[in-house]
Amino acid sequence: MARTRAEIQKAYRARLRKEAKTAPDQATSYKPGAFSTFYDEQPLAGETSFITETLDSVGINMPDLSRDEDPEWREDWGTEYRGSLGRAERMVDALIDSAKALAGLINQFKLQEIAKEIARLEEADLSDPQAKKQALRDIVRLRGIEARLSKETRHAFAPTTVKGE
Repeated sequence: MARTRAEIQKAYRARLRKEAKTAPDQATSYKPGAFSTFYDEQPLAGETSFITETLDSVGINMPDLSRDEDPEWREDWGTEYRGSLGRAERMVDALIDSAKALAGLINQFKLQEIAKEIARLEEADLSDPQAKKQALRDIVRLRGIEARLSKETRHAFAPTTVKGE
């Protein structure tokens, strides 16, 4: 069966994304110094303590990036060993991916609970005009919350890698 132009384009873009993920980081194509030294000596010590405290507050232990090692790195990933820099970059990617997934779950839960509450209000006894007026107000308010939860938000990050041309 012949593929449509849209399917061909979609496959092409997927292939480009896959190639970009495995492409070497051009921002470290030269021989950079050790990230661990920068991390350990950098003047913005407040940043590193903020990162540690923030992660600790949700039960995530911040690894020691002041040592230039990456014990979790595996050769089968198809990337070169880059010590603490590679570990830090993978952490950023993992935290972003995890945050997206967790935000999606929280969003689904809240939308589900709002839908249940709207259904409960619609099925309630609304023979009393005052109760009906309040229920309609509540439904309008809940629909507004639902609309806001249905919109996506964006968060900007400084780039950590430069891949491709």
